[in-house]
Order: sequence, then C-alpha cells, then structure tokens
Amino acid sequence: MLDEIINYVQSLQKQVEVWQGIATSIGLTANPIVNFSGVVGTNVDAIGTDVSFDTKTGNFTNVNAGINFSNADLIAALTLLPPCQTQQSRILFAIR
Repeated sequence: MLDEIINYVQSLQKQVEVWQGIATSIGLTANPIVNFSGVVGTNVDAIGTDVSFDTKTGNFTNVNAGINFSNADLIAALTLLPPCQTQQSRILFAIR
C-alpha cells in the first residue's frame, strides 16, 4: 500500500513542471528607478509581481501583482494594479 502511494506521488511530481523567473533593472541616472519582477508557477497556476522603487523619493512608484490558473478548458487571471484597488480579471473558455 505504501509503495502505491509513493508511486502515485512520484507520478504527480513528474506531471507538474515548476517555472520561475526573476528580472531586475536599474536606470543609469543620478536618481535611478529600480525595477524588480518575479514569477513562479507550474503548468496549472502561477503568481507574479512587478515592483518599481524611486531612489530619489524613497517611494514605490509601481506595484503590480497577479495570479493565473489554467487547464485544458479554462484560463483565468486576476491582476492587481496601482493603487492596489484596481483589479483586472480575464477568463477564457475553450469551446469544442
């Protein structure tokens, strides 16, 4: 019985791919804006963020976040935009 559970868990691990990515940038000016973007997810769901920081004022100028879910028949996404009160959502259905 334990062997069957272990084999099942291992088969699930092989079906799910994990992706991640990070990007940063900084302007070459006297008061640069630093930008950081990151995402982590699988072939089913993902979550990501994008943050910009103004070094002159010491404030975050841009903060975005999003989450995504997908399967064979559906792709759904929710994005949170500045000032963290604006939301965008999208849902796509496959018609067969």
